[in-house]
Amino acid sequence: MLQTGGTLQNLRFSRYIYMETSWESAAESMREAREQRQAIISALYQQRRLNPGSPGITLTDLEQTLKMTKPELEFSLWYLTEGLFVKRTDNGTHSISLKGVDLAEDMIDKVTAQRSEPLK
Repeated sequence: MLQTGGTLQNLRFSRYIYMETSWESAAESMREAREQRQAIISALYQQRRLNPGSPGITLTDLEQTLKMTKPELEFSLWYLTEGLFVKRTDNGTHSISLKGVDLAEDMIDKVTAQRSEPLK
């Protein structure tokens, strides 16, 4: 194997994973991912509330509705599924769980509390 500086391990790492160039850009990327998860939870909450007989949304519908890329959605859905906030249904859609409903309502409580705080 040919190496042109750095170790072989660094070459493999840099080939497969894009690393942010600064803490600021990494932090911004993480904030964006959190906002995407919040948007997904909100969409799934509305779907469950308005259509309790059909609470799931397909990946394609989420992509189109939220204007996110498939990789962005897949990462966020993985996170939300692992945290038990979202579940994948038998027909391949995603729906919010009881724990996800609690999260959505906690998010609303935080936003409402922030808006009611007096400006300093």
